[in-house]
Amino acid sequence: MLFVLCTVASFVWTHLTNLQETASPWKQRLRELIETDFLRNKFKTDARKFSRNYEGSYFLDSWNVGGTVESNVVFSPNSYLPRSATVNLTVDIFGESVNLLELGARAEGLEPLVESLFAPSGLLADDGVRKILRNARSGGPDADTENSLHELATAFDVKGRTPSKPTAALFARIYGNELLYSRYHGLRQMVDSAEDFA
Repeated sequence: MLFVLCTVASFVWTHLTNLQETASPWKQRLRELIETDFLRNKFKTDARKFSRNYEGSYFLDSWNVGGTVESNVVFSPNSYLPRSATVNLTVDIFGESVNLLELGARAEGLEPLVESLFAPSGLLADDGVRKILRNARSGGPDADTENSLHELATAFDVKGRTPSKPTAALFARIYGNELLYSRYHGLRQMVDSAEDFA
């Protein structure tokens, strides 16, 4: 429960601090409402564990042209991997805001796959990454160093919260219109789809 509160608070906090620095003409009233130094450094969270909002914007008043790139990364208490991520590119031109491109992905159950990639016999065998994953699962650097990644996965999933098969969804929108939406159930579907794009 504490993790859920922290991740929601982190997301809201980063969204508010991004609004304090936005150049988007459509968000200036919000910026004025929350502009205070109190918000800037009050809540620090680890970007590797807590949901966050990212925003970068630029606007040229003299040309009445600008743009905004906004992204959201959302974590779940059931995983050390992000549950979903989106990125949105909006252009402000001639007094209008045009949503050029929006991309997003949502995934569950990828932890065993990631851990198998960095295991000693994995494709990207790396003991450093393996230790980071171990610490992410167990809660800190004081974890028992003899635990295998499989044991960590089992301990983390004591209530069966991780799906047995990985699932994913991808979407793409251009000018606000759905261009692509795909759902994948199981690793085989994901691999087949990746091969189709290659």
